[in-house]
Amino acid sequence: MLVELKDARQIHGEPIRRWFMSPAMDLIIWHDEGMCPIGFQLCYDKGLREKAITWHRDGELAHSAIHAGEDTGLKHKEAPILVDDGNPDFAYITKHFEQQSGKLPPEVARLVLSVLNTQG
Repeated sequence: MLVELKDARQIHGEPIRRWFMSPAMDLIIWHDEGMCPIGFQLCYDKGLREKAITWHRDGELAHSAIHAGEDTGLKHKEAPILVDDGNPDFAYITKHFEQQSGKLPPEVARLVLSVLNTQG
């Protein structure tokens, strides 16, 4: 189940963030100063071929694969990056999220589900 990381790192000059984690997925919600959600990133299939859905309240939505960075042994591992990954299986993502969302604040779960349901 997704549970909130209470000490999520805040970066000066960036929106306020809340971070929810489970072994299967991560959910980061960005908020404005009034704590109104302005976007989220749902990372799923952690430990497998991790992917991410990133949504902004202006309606922008992106689906990405998470490239973990190369570890060749000859240099330090590179930072993970997002790379375009085409069309996601929204039915699969929605079902997976519903299974993980039982401990989320209801307004957080509703936001994510409303975005996922309008896409699928």
